[in-house]
Amino acid sequence: MSRLLGQEEEMGRIEEAVRLLDLFWEGEELGVREMARRLGLSKSAAHRLAHELELVGFLARDAETGKYRLGLRLLQYGGLFQLQSELVREALPVLRALVHHTGETVHLAALEGGQVVYLVKLEGPNSIAMPSWVGWRNPAHCTAVGKALLAYQDTEVLDGIIAKGLRRFTPNTIVEPEKLLADLHQVRREGVAFDREERRQGLRCVGAPVLMRSGDLAASISVAGPATRLTGARMAQLVRVVRDAADAIAGRLG
Repeated sequence: MSRLLGQEEEMGRIEEAVRLLDLFWEGEELGVREMARRLGLSKSAAHRLAHELELVGFLARDAETGKYRLGLRLLQYGGLFQLQSELVREALPVLRALVHHTGETVHLAALEGGQVVYLVKLEGPNSIAMPSWVGWRNPAHCTAVGKALLAYQDTEVLDGIIAKGLRRFTPNTIVEPEKLLADLHQVRREGVAFDREERRQGLRCVGAPVLMRSGDLAASISVAGPATRLTGARMAQLVRVVRDAADAIAGRLG
């Protein structure tokens, strides 16, 4: 019995550590008080957990502000994932060609827990700074890669995401369920998704699903750039380019 209780306690600690790390996927730095509030822990418990994660390199602490951010060790795990993932291996040559052709930032993403998870980020010569990296999570309803993934989900998944609320990030964010479903229907019909400054003002994206011959959804890709360059005309030009790249990745996967 004592051994079982010990295992349950250990699992609880692991779950708390994962929940704590999940707080940082938006890229912000957090103090102990804020971590404790969001996790529903005491300040001392949150401090102890953050300190333990700092010791193993999963978190890093700013000496001046005392706030924490994700540590470099997680980047190492991200690199290891890329080496081991067949999807990433087969997608990389196509994504590099897409970067060369467009000069912009290119992403490969998958859907997990109703959120977009970025598997690859490649920057081109014209890339601008944007808050995304391998392993970063983003809401799906306001991103091109996200909508390219959501368009092929069943009703139960979509209902679950909508039930949690569609957060508004900019004046262009789609927050009405009916409008989102109509947008996703168009994505599925045309095979392309757009982010028209819906996640971040000044940033636009063109995305497409990576669909296998079986019809299964493997991932999605996007080209992202500033609104000053990704005008309506430029985004229209990128539609065929992005769709062809997604199809090329699907072909390499078999």
